Amino acid sequence: MATDSRISVDHRLNGILIPHSIVTILGKIKPDPDRLGIDFRKDNRNICFHFDVRFKGSKKIVCNNLKDDVYGIEEIKSDISPFSPGKTFKIDIECMEDCFKVSVDDNYLLTFNARMKPLKDINHINIWGDIEFSGCLITLK
Repeated sequence: MATDSRISVDHRLNGILIPHSIVTILGKIKPDPDRLGIDFRKDNRNICFHFDVRFKGSKKIVCNNLKDDVYGIEEIKSDISPFSPGKTFKIDIECMEDCFKVSVDDNYLLTFNARMKPLKDINHINIWGDIEFSGCLITLK
């Protein structure tokens, strides 16, 4: 059973992302997780990059976008989740004009080709799910 104390943290960006910005997210997966998500949002109706780790059933990572309240075609990565219940993690997402490159604990995981541009339109990063959130910082490569 998933915990019912899911977090949701919103970081305002207001257009500060530029190519080679790296968003680092630190935390710990709860003992019996259901999901972990990170959304790079333009606004409430548009998500440029939706990163969704699903722990229940067939473990998988789903990447997508949302344009005018309509999700695009899911890109599913099955059986490659580097996340483990009860373990700490560090997610680095390098933001490029044409893609998002994701690494976990300094190991490359996946690339999601950007379907919505430009980066400066991303105004929020929302981090949510069954985690203990430790921090988020943005640096340049």
